[in-house]
Amino acid sequence: QDESEAPPATADGSGEGPLSGRARPSRAATAGYVAIAVGHFWLLRLHSLESSATGWFFFELALIEVMLAFEALIYAVGALGTSIGLPLLTLGGRVR
Repeated sequence: QDESEAPPATADGSGEGPLSGRARPSRAATAGYVAIAVGHFWLLRLHSLESSATGWFFFELALIEVMLAFEALIYAVGALGTSIGLPLLTLGGRVR
């Protein structure tokens, strides 16, 4: 075998192994990011119902919580590793 050729990353030569450079999607990461997003929306609801904050302060607080939930959802889509993820990530980047 010529030394300039690297051996395949897997026995079948597909290159889809631990040395291929591609990370496998993590369902645990996706679930975690979705839970974070749901937590931010729940916190926003809790603040709107239970706090006496009104006006500009509540608006800023709500805006930050919505932005954090949005970021968590973007991470969740990215962690899915599906073909539909790229268009959603592109859309999310444009919305952001």
